[in-house]
Amino acid sequence: MKNAVMEIKELELEELAMVAGGNVFDDIACAIGKHDLELDHVYIPHFENGHQIDYDKYVCSNCKKAFYYKYDYTTGKSTKISREEFEAHTW
Repeated sequence: MKNAVMEIKELELEELAMVAGGNVFDDIACAIGKHDLELDHVYIPHFENGHQIDYDKYVCSNCKKAFYYKYDYTTGKSTKISREEFEAHTW
């Protein structure tokens, strides 16, 4: 090959994720339960027994799995709940 010209292209983030191993660390983290959660939906306020409870939906930015929690303002505790419980209080 005489005078071969090589073109160099800088990859965008989405293109980089498609190459082999581009997302391997995030995939491993998700597999062991260490998700990168982003707040997707909050239902405020909901009052039970005279105090406020927020129902929150988080989605992993990598695997897109949803996680549901309720936050009790009286106790200051966040508890993981089922999708059904979340939907029963927010829809």
